[in-house]
Amino acid sequence: MKSLESWHSEIMAHMKGSGLINLSEYKNNGTSIFITFTDITRSKRSLKEFDCSDFKHADDFNFISQDLIYSISILELLHPKINNALKENGTYHQNLEDHMYLRYASYSLQTIYSFWDRIGDFLDFFFDTKQKGDVYLSRVLDRFPQNFRSTTYDELLDLYKVKVLPVVTERHLTVHTFTLKAKFYWGVIEHGGRNYEKLEALQKEKDSYPSLFREQLNYMFNGFTLALKLVSELPDNLPNSKDAVPIITE
Repeated sequence: MKSLESWHSEIMAHMKGSGLINLSEYKNNGTSIFITFTDITRSKRSLKEFDCSDFKHADDFNFISQDLIYSISILELLHPKINNALKENGTYHQNLEDHMYLRYASYSLQTIYSFWDRIGDFLDFFFDTKQKGDVYLSRVLDRFPQNFRSTTYDELLDLYKVKVLPVVTERHLTVHTFTLKAKFYWGVIEHGGRNYEKLEALQKEKDSYPSLFREQLNYMFNGFTLALKLVSELPDNLPNSKDAVPIITE
């Protein structure tokens, strides 16, 4: 257990020293994003009740962001020692660092998917998107009420489809087709010694994960901010309105 604690300490030190922050530490125009979150959830009319409390949903968003920055830290620490088939004559005798690296890269993909899935859930609390059963962000955006498709909606839609969806699609492939380990292991078997360009492209993709996930972290923050802004554009939940619903508290 001491070795585990030592490894955790190294990860945390790297996280703090490399500028990684979680959602609760993120500020929009100098204000904590969670202050903005509660200001909006307490002032707007929701179509259905939150699960226990809006704070529970806020914490869930934050816990996911914490998982991602922890995973990014691990990837950055492991990256210098992972396998490089280009330098290993087109072979792939996977070392421990490479094994852990791909495991946490897969976990990062799942974490990113989970965060955006929650954004879909959050928007569905406030907008009637005709969802039945499980809520998916892509469906929420496709079925979003026309009268609320503001420039904020356009920004969120563009961010998701252009910057996020390709990464979410990669997550789908790792879940439903081949794991990252199979992808890279068999990629070397298929192309090693025969197709240098494809082997180079595989290695470039594997090397890109730390920077890719840092980029996705920023997109998560931006997406969360845009989702809040979209809800803020709704009419206020006035206490004396006949349509007002109780505002959920702790």
